[in-house]
Amino acid sequence: MKTTGIIVTYRRYDLLKKNLEACLNQNGKLDALIIVDNCSKDGTVERLRDEYGNNKEIIVYELQENTGGAGGFYHGLKYAYDLGYDCCILMDDDGRPFDNNTFEKLLNTYYREYVNGKPMMLNSIVICDEANLTFGLSTITTIDEATKAESDGLIMNQCNLFNGTLVNRELIELIGFPNKDFFIRFDEVDYFNRALDAGAFVATIVDSRYFHPTTSDKSVKKYLGIRFENEYEAPWKEYYKVRNKFYLYKQNGKNSIWIFLKFLQYMLGVMLFDVKDRKNVLNSIRLGYKHAKRGKLGKVIEPGQKVINIKM
Repeated sequence: MKTTGIIVTYRRYDLLKKNLEACLNQNGKLDALIIVDNCSKDGTVERLRDEYGNNKEIIVYELQENTGGAGGFYHGLKYAYDLGYDCCILMDDDGRPFDNNTFEKLLNTYYREYVNGKPMMLNSIVICDEANLTFGLSTITTIDEATKAESDGLIMNQCNLFNGTLVNRELIELIGFPNKDFFIRFDEVDYFNRALDAGAFVATIVDSRYFHPTTSDKSVKKYLGIRFENEYEAPWKEYYKVRNKFYLYKQNGKNSIWIFLKFLQYMLGVMLFDVKDRKNVLNSIRLGYKHAKRGKLGKVIEPGQKVINIKM
């Protein structure tokens, strides 16, 4: 069986190097590590070649444009599939294996559960420290809770893609590749849901641990009994988050009135919190919502671009 890790990176060489070093020091050795550079143009590729050019395990795959995380995983996974790899472990550049046994435990579980022709998606449990999960698994937020909830080392039908996520050829042949047209945000939710809907074997492995730092400080307010969470990002990121999230709502058959009320709730949340660049964030949300209704995907806004200049 041929195995590879796939790390998608964009202008974060220092974080990429930490991940790369952690992968190279794993007890569970992979046949290769594919670094997908999303057209960084900041010296990332040159530094990789300078520092790791003699390492035959490392393959640098350069993209000619920034395709976002979604495009990076699409192209990286397709590249690995075309090269004949049987299993791929998918990773962003800002996380890394928590210890030297992360891949070994992930692969051992795969060997234990795999039978010929079985499509599989397995995830290491994603943690931010030795006690807490970074993103959570449904209502599970701590390692202790995960340990109590596991059965035979697994929490079924739960994953935090793309953080130590193993997929096999059979899964790719069943559901295809991640949707590159999401650009960023919710491409992982879409791919996870497609695996579940197709009846694949999907699980998180509790004793295989993958580190990812917490992404934001969350604050919560209640207004008229409605809960609002402050997790707003840069306006251009908000566009993709809202567009892709509401696109999935529509694809999953949510009622149009329900979707509109969710949109109003999102807009109200921006007004309740002290959001930086509020006007541009509101423009982003409105544009994302309109494009979701039309089913318009793809790269619309460049990183850092002002949404006010984009045609509604």
